[in-house]
Amino acid sequence: VDDDVDDGDSKSSAVDFSASSDDAHYELPDAGTVTLVIIDDDTAGLTALPSTLSMSEDIIVGQTVDVELTSEPLHDVVVDVTAQFGVSIAPSSITFTSGTWGTPQAVLITPVDDDFDDGDGKDVTAIFLSSSDDAHYNLPSSVSSDEQLANAPATVDIYVTDNDVAGLVAIGPASKTLNEATPASSKGVKFRLASEPRADVVLTLTSTSGVSLASSTHTVTASAWGAVTTIQVFPVDDDVDDGDSKSSAVDFSASSDDAHYELPDAGTVTLVIIDDDTAGLTALPSTLSMSEDIIVGQTVDVELTSEPLHDVVVDVTAQFGVSIAPSSITFTSGTWGTPQAVLITPVDDDFDDGDGKDVTAIFLSSSDDAHYNLPSSVSSDEQLANAPATVDIYVTDNDVAGLVAIGPASKTLNEATPASSKGVKFRLASEPRADVVLTLTSTSGVSLASSTHTVTASAWGAVTTIQVFPVDDDVDD
Repeated sequence: VDDDVDDGDSKSSAVDFSASSDDAHYELPDAGTVTLVIIDDDTAGLTALPSTLSMSEDIIVGQTVDVELTSEPLHDVVVDVTAQFGVSIAPSSITFTSGTWGTPQAVLITPVDDDFDDGDGKDVTAIFLSSSDDAHYNLPSSVSSDEQLANAPATVDIYVTDNDVAGLVAIGPASKTLNEATPASSKGVKFRLASEPRADVVLTLTSTSGVSLASSTHTVTASAWGAVTTIQVFPVDDDVDDGDSKSSAVDFSASSDDAHYELPDAGTVTLVIIDDDTAGLTALPSTLSMSEDIIVGQTVDVELTSEPLHDVVVDVTAQFGVSIAPSSITFTSGTWGTPQAVLITPVDDDFDDGDGKDVTAIFLSSSDDAHYNLPSSVSSDEQLANAPATVDIYVTDNDVAGLVAIGPASKTLNEATPASSKGVKFRLASEPRADVVLTLTSTSGVSLASSTHTVTASAWGAVTTIQVFPVDDDVDD
């Protein structure tokens, strides 16, 4: 008889004989037996179809698996359906009887949109375990998970495409602005983890120049992974001129027993630092008053107004009227704020500058730091217009343009010897800035060897002699 019960490889059966007859000797209730062996064609088992499923955390739609037994059970069979993670199962338990064993029962498997980063996706196995008083269908769920997987009557392999990526999510603006002028005023850098870790995550924060951090490490526990963390960032009030502002950043790295959170470059927050430094030069006092009659130098203290990135050479010049020592000084990033003395001394020249002259001392800086670079090779007009600092100097003058007579103020000539001349000697009283043409005119009674004479600027101090002759007239004077 082809039944649907799993009887093992075979089962025993028999044909029993009894006899009856008017011959009393053949009244045999147990006349004999023929033993039979029935080879069985049924195998206890479970089918779950389809045996593979593909789904996504982005599309939460369940897929049906049809479950049925492969043979008629001798007792009711309970099938428990489980999966380690990643999916939900309904119902999680179904029962087959000897009457329903061959009718498929539907189990709905639905992806779970969790918050873990599982890479591109995850492999999940749904395990179908049967338990029954029928020994062929008994593998209770109380055995270990390894035994369940190894001995499960049926499994379904499920691939769930993941939609989570380990990392950091910045909360608020991607860039924050700080001001060097208020170094105690911080801004909070807010962030949280982008996905749920399977272990605590240690974040390490590093900053570029221009900011300091209230804390350089922070631990995010797996249980509080979604909480927003705030790290206070403070501006560093340095002494360097960075223009109107400069960029800085806070870089994050992450480490964890969850391999997905081993992130050497977990994220960056950009910062803008408003600068409060201005490159410049001070030379004080900015005005000096001196005299050609008193040759005493006066000191001007020179310093930079911000820390340079490279050495700064300051050349000090004046067009005329003063001497400067030293004429060049150097500032470094370590000495920029320490005044250096420059001695400015009046020069007693020979020019007539009226009551006095206005002199400008120009302080020009040159450097590989662009903020301090105006080399002295530019024109004098550019120097004066763009000089980081100037000192205005008034020098009282002690020279007067004119002629200085050499010798007696009066000379005597005799008409009786008209060929005998006298030399009128003179020189300029101050140095001219150009040649001087002298014109000589005489009243009656004398004649001049020359009526004009040119004194060159280069020979202004030389004594000039003009011969004067008496005129022998016939008048009684």
